[in-house]
Amino acid sequence: MNQHTANFEIIQRKTTGIYQIRLTIDDRCYVGSSTDVRERWYHHRSALDHQKHHSPRLQNAWNKYGPDAFRFELLEECD
Repeated sequence: MNQHTANFEIIQRKTTGIYQIRLTIDDRCYVGSSTDVRERWYHHRSALDHQKHHSPRLQNAWNKYGPDAFRFELLEECD
């Protein structure tokens, strides 16, 4: 598995792949896939910032630890 830690500006183009949002404190993670990983991250981030994320566990952790405790990581780029 090719793992890249991605601060979201690093993904400059439309990328299809598998990603995770990882809580660095204890390595719990949310795993997803998308045909446009960069755009998907922006949707996650917006929902989390506005208290509207569909995953209550991720939202609660975001609220408790803050955005600096998370890393968005591209696990696998797909064709």
